[in-house]
Amino acid sequence: MKVFGKVLITSHERPDPDAIASMVILQKVFGGRIWIRGNPNELGKKLLKWGKVSTTRHPYACDTFILVDTNSVKDIEGFLALSKRRILIDHHEEKPLPIRFEETYIDPKATSSVQMVLRLTNPKLDENLAKIALIGMISDSAFFKSGDPEFFFWISKLLKYVDYNEVIIHLNSPRPFDERMARLKGAKKMEIFKGPFISAVTKVSAFEGSVANGLLNLGADVAIVGNSRKGRIEVRCRPEVVLKGINLGDIMKKVGKAIEGDGGGHPAAAGAKGKRELIDKGMKRVLYLIRKEIEGEKGG
Repeated sequence: MKVFGKVLITSHERPDPDAIASMVILQKVFGGRIWIRGNPNELGKKLLKWGKVSTTRHPYACDTFILVDTNSVKDIEGFLALSKRRILIDHHEEKPLPIRFEETYIDPKATSSVQMVLRLTNPKLDENLAKIALIGMISDSAFFKSGDPEFFFWISKLLKYVDYNEVIIHLNSPRPFDERMARLKGAKKMEIFKGPFISAVTKVSAFEGSVANGLLNLGADVAIVGNSRKGRIEVRCRPEVVLKGINLGDIMKKVGKAIEGDGGGHPAAAGAKGKRELIDKGMKRVLYLIRKEIEGEKGG
């Protein structure tokens, strides 16, 4: 990677631990500041504190702009245009971009963005940085529910620097009150649709991804959670749904267009953001596309 001058590093809105850990490593290697877009969860805030990195809530003109763990530039295209050099690092499915990046690293087979950043930068590791990286990787794999050879290579290497039990303690920390309430309210209001899979559909005002994961834990095969206030939809599914040929990342790309926004993600976890008044339409679209994919497979 060729990085020079004033550096600005950012990721998607409401960055998760994988995104934050990736940004922390990049900042340790290349310097600059981390632009935080939206509020991270409690674990993400801990990673930033442990990393002792320089952050900003306001973007600025820079020489090198590094975007990691997302290929959505819809809301930051103007800021990207101000930079002299743009670098993209992402483990989501590749899609056309409206602006040119001088360096692009896309690897949908990678379980986490952290492992890609480790591969590209080979940073000097210590106990603290290894802990941050491990939490980001394990969190994004949903506690090893997904993985690839490189992922486990880095897990093994990082564990030479930090006690795994300490990492698990932080990953198993109690969820904040507001997040637990969102999960309970989402479960209370959910609708259940039976078909090739059990699909749970609900709406909340925050923590859509966490609520979707909670519905899977309750027994749903597919969880669809909308937020009309923020114009967001998050979808999660079990591995067996993916094995049937369903790719939520591809589905949410289509849903993103349907709600006049943007969408994408991974086969088992994806989301979209668009117009608030179109969220109900978008949630119905997710159900329709999943059923269509399954019926197409049976027909084939």
